Amino acid sequence: MYLANSLNEFVPNDGVLQLEAALVAQQIPVTTRFLPGMRHGEAYLDDVEKDVLNFIATWI
Repeated sequence: MYLANSLNEFVPNDGVLQLEAALVAQQIPVTTRFLPGMRHGEAYLDDVEKDVLNFIATWI
């Protein structure tokens, strides 16, 4: 799973880190990227698009 979150987003980063840990515990591949600012979801898609495509190419 590819996770992306802004450092100042309304979704707390500790929740992202907990999800990441739960995925690792289940041996599910995960990449997590934190971006500056307070954007959400599609607002930072351009910044993470290459990472997402690389993740898909690697794991799917």
